[in-house]
Amino acid sequence: MNFWDRMQDIDVRIIYIVIFLVCTIAVIKPLGLPIAISNTTVQAFETMDSLEPGDVVWLDAAYSPGSESELNPMVLAVAHHAFKKDLKVVTFALWNMGQKIVQPLIEDRAEHFGKEYGVDWVNLGFRPAALMVLRAMRDGIHDAVGGVDDFGTPLSELPLMDPDNPNAVLELNDKYVDLIVVFETGSPGTVDYLTYVALEYDIPIFPALVQVSVPGALAYVQSGDYSGLIPGLRGAAEYQILAGAPPTAATGTDAQSLGALAITAFIILGNLGYLLGRKNAA
Repeated sequence: MNFWDRMQDIDVRIIYIVIFLVCTIAVIKPLGLPIAISNTTVQAFETMDSLEPGDVVWLDAAYSPGSESELNPMVLAVAHHAFKKDLKVVTFALWNMGQKIVQPLIEDRAEHFGKEYGVDWVNLGFRPAALMVLRAMRDGIHDAVGGVDDFGTPLSELPLMDPDNPNAVLELNDKYVDLIVVFETGSPGTVDYLTYVALEYDIPIFPALVQVSVPGALAYVQSGDYSGLIPGLRGAAEYQILAGAPPTAATGTDAQSLGALAITAFIILGNLGYLLGRKNAA
């Protein structure tokens, strides 16, 4: 059996080992491969970047631990941008594990910029029947969430939510909220915010999505319903570049790129082996 014949029948274990090695190398020693920034990410960045200091960004964690590798870097990037712009941040979760995931991420960026919990940002957590709560918050956040944050602290004790504070966030509508960002892995998610809040009150909204959900969301960007889109881990890396955030997603994108190159190389070798093997046999 000559070389090209062997290329047609590469042991699958060799393929797995090569892909594992190239991805591991990229994780241990990131290559910093160049990234072309997509238009949807630029749109999302510019939407947030157009806000003024003191404006309010509503962040929703509509995902579970299985999507952390893709969405956590997006949370860090968006939170970094928000606090860097001196925006106020309110977080909620349509998914019951979402806030426990994003709490330390947002807290990390808040501490980096010297932001104080209760003054610059608040975590409202998850509530059962989250979609009903979402709709109820349009008329009053305190009543909708039972008057407490995710830790059981009365909202009246948090300046950002205190009714006596003229700059408090008291309702989920355009009077109090300037942008909605949803970190989403499925339903419920951005479409629910679009249906119940964003369209009715004309609030800009964009999702940060796992890659598999991106194709279905592009129509909303093209129609203008979404003010941009952060597409998967690559989108997280793009947004981190634009926002000047720590490049936590770059390692993952390097591994993805090298893994794809390795798979492409094996496909090329297999096809060459088939073509040249047939030629030699003739």
